[in-house]
Amino acid sequence: MRLHSFDTNVAESAHAQSQQDGVNLSLLAAIQTAFKIETHFLETEMAICSSGIASTYGNNTTTGRAKNAAGCQKSEVQKKELALKKQLEGPLKLARELADYGVDDGVLEGFFVAATKKLKRG
Repeated sequence: MRLHSFDTNVAESAHAQSQQDGVNLSLLAAIQTAFKIETHFLETEMAICSSGIASTYGNNTTTGRAKNAAGCQKSEVQKKELALKKQLEGPLKLARELADYGVDDGVLEGFFVAATKKLKRG
């Protein structure tokens, strides 16, 4: 009896596992089959906890998933900041050139504030 389906679709895999012993089982046979499947998954989890070696890659504990999510959020913020910096390079370069030509600081500040608002909106 095969306990693992190698289909990448999780729903299909779960369905295949639930149907592997047939669909017309008696109540007792269905309960025994479910017990066998659940026992297999429980044994896997217990082996992970006792040996520290997971059957899947990475830290899949609650704290591991939270740490991974925090890292992803931080990375996403950094990507957005980098994109905004790249967008601001043009207006910043123009503002510097205008400052070199002697344009008033108040005018430059107004220009730069307007440019950054425009970038944030669109």
